Amino acid sequence: MYRIGVDVGGTFTDFTLLDENAGKLHYHKTPSTPSEPS
Repeated sequence: MYRIGVDVGGTFTDFTLLDENAGKLHYHKTPSTPSEPS
């Protein structure tokens, strides 16, 4: 089973993916504001 979490508050957006069968947690953080807004 997979579980997904997303936090969109503040200056960063955080993504997590938990693979319960493999016992692995994947994590990614990215800026919420684009580097070159139009």
